[in-house]
Amino acid sequence: SNRIYAHSSGAVDLYYSGSLKLKTKSDGVDITGELQCDSLDVDGSVDIAGNVALHANLDLDDGDRLRLGNSDDLQIYHDGSNSYISEGGTGVLKISSNRTEILSGSGEICAHFQGDAAVDLYYNNSRKFETTSSGITVTGTVTATSYAGDGSSLTGVGGENDITSCLFI
Repeated sequence: SNRIYAHSSGAVDLYYSGSLKLKTKSDGVDITGELQCDSLDVDGSVDIAGNVALHANLDLDDGDRLRLGNSDDLQIYHDGSNSYISEGGTGVLKISSNRTEILSGSGEICAHFQGDAAVDLYYNNSRKFETTSSGITVTGTVTATSYAGDGSSLTGVGGENDITSCLFI
């Protein structure tokens, strides 16, 4: 049985236990089976028709983009100063989770989104605004440059600073 076969055309075939494993051709090589190596340096494009399983990090340099979609509509990248998730197609960027938190660089909660429930906004890790089944709750002072209506539906506002007593001053 062949182990190495050199064709007169220049092609070379390598066999393992009677099975063709590597075949040279005019534009490179065909490998049948697994290619196992300690390092791989590819200087051109890569076209992979199967699943890719990574068991470590995927490292991209500043300015390199992870591009998704037929027209590269979704891009995730870092420009050296800022990080971006960019949806440039005709659709909408949707983030789906039962619970989502947006954190500051120090790890404090800035916003919390609970699926089918509350949305909470925080200042210095302290909840200041929350949606409830009956409306919203604000903790702290509300400052507005203007408002519409007579304020009669506001609750929890009283005393001489009552918004309805100040309307016609």
